[in-house]
Amino acid sequence: MLSGFFCIPGRSGVTLEKRVAMYKRRHKGRLLRLLVLGLLLAGSLQVYRWSRTNDPRFYLFLQSRPGKILGRIFHWGGPAHRPVPENKPEEELTGTERAVMRKMRQQMLARRARYRLVTAEGRELAGWIVQSNSQYVVFEEKYGASGALRIRIPAARIHILEPVPVRVPPITYRDIRFQMEFPSMQFYKKPPYSILTDESFFHVERSVRTLQELHAEFMRYFRALVARRNSPLPSLQVLFFSNEQQFRWYQKRYCRIPEPTSGFYSPSLRRLVIYNEKRTGWLRDLEEDLRKSTEESGLTKPEAALRKRKIERALLHEAEEKTFVTLRHEGAHQLFFAYGVHSDFRAENDWLLEGLAVFMETRPAGRKDPHRVSTLRKAAKENRLIPLKRLMDFRHVRGLLALGSSAKVELAYCQSWALVHYLMADPVRRNAFFEYIRYVRDPRHLHEIVRSPRLELLARFLKSTPEGITRKYRAYIGRL
Repeated sequence: MLSGFFCIPGRSGVTLEKRVAMYKRRHKGRLLRLLVLGLLLAGSLQVYRWSRTNDPRFYLFLQSRPGKILGRIFHWGGPAHRPVPENKPEEELTGTERAVMRKMRQQMLARRARYRLVTAEGRELAGWIVQSNSQYVVFEEKYGASGALRIRIPAARIHILEPVPVRVPPITYRDIRFQMEFPSMQFYKKPPYSILTDESFFHVERSVRTLQELHAEFMRYFRALVARRNSPLPSLQVLFFSNEQQFRWYQKRYCRIPEPTSGFYSPSLRRLVIYNEKRTGWLRDLEEDLRKSTEESGLTKPEAALRKRKIERALLHEAEEKTFVTLRHEGAHQLFFAYGVHSDFRAENDWLLEGLAVFMETRPAGRKDPHRVSTLRKAAKENRLIPLKRLMDFRHVRGLLALGSSAKVELAYCQSWALVHYLMADPVRRNAFFEYIRYVRDPRHLHEIVRSPRLELLARFLKSTPEGITRKYRAYIGRL
C-alpha cells in the first residue's frame, strides 16, 4: 500500500527525494563550471582575435594582472620577460649588481677628461696632461676603447689650460641590468641616452650626437605633447651592434616585425637596436663584385685603383647615411613612446606611428624629402594614391609592411609623411592635430576610437569633413 509520498530506501538509506536533490545540486554545479569554462574560452578566443587584428584592446588587456599572466604563458605581446624597473635603492642590489655598478663607474670616470685646452688658433681639446714644462705640453685625448692621440703643443700656442670638474652621470638600475646582459660591450652614458656597443668610439660618438640632435628637435616640435613630465623618465637605451649575425639573432628574438632592416625599436624592451650598415653582407658582396669588374675592365693598375677607391667611398658613404637615417627613424619611435606621445596600448594606427617617425627622419626634422615628394607626385599623376580613409584606418601586426609590394609600402610611408607634414605646416592645424593625438591616446576614449573611422575623427578636430580634408590633402601633395 502506498501512502504519503513515494519513498524507496536505497542501500545507503537515502530516500529518492534526497537523491533527486543531490542530483540537481550536482547538475547545477556542472552547468556552472561549464558556463565558467565557456566564458573563459570565449574570452580567450576574443583576446586571441584582438591579438591577430592588432586591436588596441589587446594591448590594454596585457597591462592588466590577468593579461600579464596570460602574456607570459602564451608569449603574447612579444617575448616573455619581466620588465626591469628604472631604479632600485643601492641597498637592495645584489653583490654582483654592486660589483657591475662599481666597474661601470670606474670605466666612465677613466674616460672623463681632466683638463680643457684651447690653442691660440681657437682649437679646443679635452683630455689629460701627460707631460708639462715651460716650453711645451704633451696633451692626450682618449677615444674610448679605441685608443688615444697625444699632441705636443708649444707653450706659446696655448691660450687656455684649465682643470674641468669630473662628474659621472648617475647609473640607473636599468643601466646595470643592461650592462649585465652584454658584459663584453662598452657602456657609454650621454644623458638621456645609455649606450652599449661593440663598435668603434668614433662611430658611437657620431651616433650619439645624431640622437642628441634628434632629441632636441623632438622637444622643439612635440614638447606640448609630452605626457610624462611629472614622473621619472626612463633612460633611453641604445644597443649598437657591429656583428650582423648577432644583430639578426637579436632582431629575430625581440622585433615584432623581423624584416631585413638595419635597426628597430622595441616598445616592450624600451630599447633602440641598431646595426652598422658599413659592415653588412651586401656591402662586402658589392665590393667583391667591384674588384672582379675592375680586374676585367682593361684599365691600367693606377686607373683601376682610382676607380675602385671612388666607388668604395661612395658605397661606404651610402651605407653610413642609411645607418643614420635608420637611427633617426627608429630613434623617433623611441622618443614618441618614451615620452608618452604614443599610448601604451597601441591606440594609434600605422599612418600616425610611421608618419611622425618619417617626419623626424630628415635632417633637420620636418624638411621636405625630395625623393618622397617625387614618389608622391608620380603616384598622384598616375592616380595610384592610396585612398586617405583606407590609409588612416589600416592597422596590422606587421604595420604598413603588410600592404604588399615594396612600391605600395613605400607609397604608404610617403603618404603618411605627407599627411603629418600637412597637419604640422600650419599652427592652427598643428594645434588641432595635437588635440587629436591627446584624444586617441586616452584610454577613456577607447570604445569610440575602435568604432570610429579615423578620418572622420580627425575631421572633427579640424572642424572639417572627410571630403574636405581629402581635397586639401591632395592639393597639398601637388604643392609639395
